Amino acid sequence: MLNTLLQPLLKPQAAVQASTYAPIFQFLTGKNLLKQGQQMHAHMAIRGLRPTAFLAAKMVAMYASSGDISSASYIFHATANPSPLLFNSIIRAFSLYKLSEKTIHMYARMHSLNLRGDNFTYPFVLKSVTDLYYVQFGKCIHGLILKDGLEFDIYVGTSLIDMYVKCGELGYAHKLFDVMPLRDVSSWNTLISGLPGSEMSLDIIILRWELHIRRNANPVPLQNQRMAKFLPFNSSGWVFSFAFTAVSSVVRVFSLDGKAHSIVCVYIIFGELIS
Repeated sequence: MLNTLLQPLLKPQAAVQASTYAPIFQFLTGKNLLKQGQQMHAHMAIRGLRPTAFLAAKMVAMYASSGDISSASYIFHATANPSPLLFNSIIRAFSLYKLSEKTIHMYARMHSLNLRGDNFTYPFVLKSVTDLYYVQFGKCIHGLILKDGLEFDIYVGTSLIDMYVKCGELGYAHKLFDVMPLRDVSSWNTLISGLPGSEMSLDIIILRWELHIRRNANPVPLQNQRMAKFLPFNSSGWVFSFAFTAVSSVVRVFSLDGKAHSIVCVYIIFGELIS
């Protein structure tokens, strides 16, 4: 595959453009092939080619995934007129390296240039906000997300819930969760993880479980069809993940023994006690 991508570089120098290197850097990303990436970078420099914003985004991703965040940062700062794609690439890189303040600084710079974030930008920015416990700044980000029309994107919405939960703003987390038109397992688990043990009552768990199932318009068939006939609702495959989360919570709160644990499992998963 790499040999095929390198073939265009054998053409006369005048026929090779900076964009020719984009698929090469993309191929090298995530494969820990830093030396090969550096060779391609040097090859470009020898030919006097400067990366466009699109190519720079690929180079930033390659360097960051190969453990060279310094070079990734250098590429970003050396590129004129950075695009949203390039900002996303460096924001992701800083976030993954837990450089939270730099992540937020990059987003602030992106916003100052009137470049809009998307459903790729905000989860990484919100993660950094959470790491720094900057909940007030996070609320400002929430406002910008509303302005961009992304609050109900499932990835952005779940990231917002995660931020509010981890920063102790459970009221905001609940309100956002309740108005989300679409939720997945991650959304539910994110909210549940923030509930203190003393508040994790069986009634609340069952109520939220039932409410979600009734709202689920396109259920995914259960892999285990033999168990499906016992379920009290038309359920989707995520039910088991949620049910066992509920079981674990109830057992922890009430310090149940083995027999009681089994009864709770049956009640939560099947909706009735089976003698």
